[in-house]
Amino acid sequence: MIKNFEVPSHISSHVEKVILSEGMKWTFRRYTISTESTKQFNKKYKISKKIGNYKILEKCWFQKVILSKDQFDKDLFREMKSLQDFIALKVIEKPVEVVRVYTNIFLYSSENGISQPHVDIEDDNYISCVYYVNNSSGDTIIFDDRKNIVKSIPPKKGTGVLFDSNMLHSGSYPKEENEPRFVMNFLFRYV
Repeated sequence: MIKNFEVPSHISSHVEKVILSEGMKWTFRRYTISTESTKQFNKKYKISKKIGNYKILEKCWFQKVILSKDQFDKDLFREMKSLQDFIALKVIEKPVEVVRVYTNIFLYSSENGISQPHVDIEDDNYISCVYYVNNSSGDTIIFDDRKNIVKSIPPKKGTGVLFDSNMLHSGSYPKEENEPRFVMNFLFRYV
């Protein structure tokens, strides 16, 4: 399942204002997934250094964890409640609970590359969401089991894509130097 959506402008403007605020504290990340996990994952899914025309690049990026099993930013979670509710009630339209919420910044790359392809969780009972906070380049790419591109979704402020959490996917890096790619990643569990 892959489903694109658009949120009302009052929600997207609020999310952009909060996420892009100067007071936001970001954590530097070197890898999409840990080096050892990458080796195991690439072996299991038979991923080499390229998928199609895309070179797999591990570039530095920044992240803010809003909700995970180890961290919870109560204030920021509350700020994102209208977006979470819209996705759950108007887009998914089935009973779900939010399990994980991150927001990420991906920076410019002159190479035609993608971040480490991965699945969010290997379980049919979960659904992933990538929400685009701002306009930028740097598509989200979803692959089938044979690593063929099923869908490439360009980031547009106020839009997003839902897909089964066990689908292989990746983000490509922005092509414009002064337009970082701000996304929010949600993991929902069906209840």
